[in-house]
Amino acid sequence: MTARNPDSFVDLSTTEKILTGRKRFVTLGNAKASVQDFPGSIETNIDRDTWKAMDAVSDKIALIFAGSEPFEILASATSVIPVPAGPATQRLATLAAFTARRDDLGTTHHDAGTMRMGDTIADAVTNDFGRIHDTTNCYVAGPALFPTLGSPNPMLTGVALGRRTGDLLNRNVLPGPDPIVSPQPETGFRPLFDGTAATFGKWRLAGPGGGGMAHLNGEMVSYGDGGLRLFYYATETFSDFTLRLQFRIFDPAKHNSGVFLRFPRPTLNLATPE
Repeated sequence: MTARNPDSFVDLSTTEKILTGRKRFVTLGNAKASVQDFPGSIETNIDRDTWKAMDAVSDKIALIFAGSEPFEILASATSVIPVPAGPATQRLATLAAFTARRDDLGTTHHDAGTMRMGDTIADAVTNDFGRIHDTTNCYVAGPALFPTLGSPNPMLTGVALGRRTGDLLNRNVLPGPDPIVSPQPETGFRPLFDGTAATFGKWRLAGPGGGGMAHLNGEMVSYGDGGLRLFYYATETFSDFTLRLQFRIFDPAKHNSGVFLRFPRPTLNLATPE
């Protein structure tokens, strides 16, 4: 649908109210109506021409699939358009005559717009990343940003715009986690976990119950409850050693954990051989 159509607008009722204020009414430039019944604006007539072109293309595609055979086009839930065999030009003219196959405006449209994006505050509410023009920290995500909208479902475009705005906020606006500070190497010591994914990948989880261990912001973080789990270093065993570590408790009222040394490998079969 062509943008800035004076035939299409949202208005407030002067008499009817809802919980959030006055009732809103949506009026759409009716490109389905004939020019005689509704002449319409320049923008509405652009929509008419676009609709005609889209119908013409879909009719040609139908002929490609049907070949020389007669076929039917589903015009509504209860009616079909019969297209007999014959020359392509004749069959295209038969199809073009059936304008009743078009849905009424509003029956296949989706809520969008009113917070449309654009370069200037005179023409739009937000910039192209969804930030409201006269604010510094208020963003809009989803189909409300659309400058205009046709009948197909807008979900994928809405999700793409939401992800785009989210990426911007995550990268440049919202405060991020503290930078990972790897432990400084000490003479005679080497790290078993240094905050990186490479060393986190050398550890394995064993034991029943839900939850587990996550690698978050350079730390090993346990999550879940109701299980007896062990997150162990699976790469090698050691002779005598000195271990240094940092251990943090997030919730003093709900914790049951610790550091275990010199335990048998959890996957080792200790059953007595026959």
